[in-house]
Amino acid sequence: MSGFHRTRAAVISILLSAALLASCGSTDETPSAPRPDAETISLDKRQKLADAADDRLVKAVNEFGMKLHRELAAAETDGNVLISPYSISMALGMTYFGSAGNTRTEMAETLGLGRLAEEEIAGGYRSLGELLTRTGKGVALLAANSLWTQEGIKLPDDYMKIVRNSFNAEARSVNFTDDAAPQRINDWIEESTRGMIDKLVDRVDPDMRIMLINTIYFKGQWQKPFDPEETREERFRQEDGTTANVQMMHRTGYMEYRATDRWQAVRIPYGEGQMAMLVIVPDESADLASLHEQIWTDRSAWSGPMENHHVKLGLPKFKADFEEKLNGTLIALGMKDAFDPAQADFSGFGEADKEGLYIDEVKHKSVIEVNEQGTEAAAATSVGVASGAPQETVSLTVDRPFFFAIEDMQTGAWLFAGSIREIEGK
Repeated sequence: MSGFHRTRAAVISILLSAALLASCGSTDETPSAPRPDAETISLDKRQKLADAADDRLVKAVNEFGMKLHRELAAAETDGNVLISPYSISMALGMTYFGSAGNTRTEMAETLGLGRLAEEEIAGGYRSLGELLTRTGKGVALLAANSLWTQEGIKLPDDYMKIVRNSFNAEARSVNFTDDAAPQRINDWIEESTRGMIDKLVDRVDPDMRIMLINTIYFKGQWQKPFDPEETREERFRQEDGTTANVQMMHRTGYMEYRATDRWQAVRIPYGEGQMAMLVIVPDESADLASLHEQIWTDRSAWSGPMENHHVKLGLPKFKADFEEKLNGTLIALGMKDAFDPAQADFSGFGEADKEGLYIDEVKHKSVIEVNEQGTEAAAATSVGVASGAPQETVSLTVDRPFFFAIEDMQTGAWLFAGSIREIEGK
């Protein structure tokens, strides 16, 4: 992969296609995607919601995300990696409730849900989803779910109750054999992500009976924007040792900051401080690979508030996008039976499983843009189920490969996380 615009990432929208599943109604109306008119909520009220969220689910989401990041970073050694731990977990969480037997056990272990009761899992996804879309001032975050079923198919009432109550999924029927079906679905995805992702579904498999689509869209304004007049061309050292001329933004002020002899980290807040971008840069004497090892094994150094320092910050403007099939990654993490037609058990989908269902494809696509005003990001994931304080000023210039995460500061959930190894030069 070459260039900044081919960043690999996993994030937002989820798509679950199935072979012989069932529909929930026979309307041909396309569900309208939500608009980013997030409910205005005070920071105090939002903190109360955050306190009520199940921190075990938040931890499971983050741990699962880092396991995915580890596998993808190992496979994509020469390119960027970008994922949304929240989105992918949400997508596979909806799939989980249609599984049974050993397939369900493996999915729970892979997702980090093994120690939670069913009602705790359902309630945890519901409360986290409700909180994250009630963002307050300066931040818009949309997470939407829709359930598309083949005309004439009916899914079990118990399953529909879960996806409606815990995932707020809107149900619609569609004729998957219609050539216009992929475009209708892509139109919904494009609207849900404010045009950042305009195509996820290339074609519809003849055996498809269900698509579960989850989208996530994030737009955050820096609490203190960068002055465009301070942006200037500087060099960024790519992972392969070459350099590229990039647009480096500059701002000096008090920020959460921490440093060791191996890395420097800064947290840049959005809005009222309810969300932030965490940027971790390896020291000149270290490399991104060694930083990854610590991020994957022990994130305690960055999991809570860091000390306030007067920081002279240089951060590159960048855009990145990613598209990847996640089958092999998930199998490597232990989700084996779900992809095996002979072993998969999705009897939780009721009569839809009578021909034997298995996950045919998990596909992910995401986009991010960082500039002087803030950050805009979106993603989509498809799961196809088929049959057959005053201190000395410190400096941090992000002029070499780095890791970043977009955090919800009140729950600790990582909405996006990635490693930028290369940026397209100007």
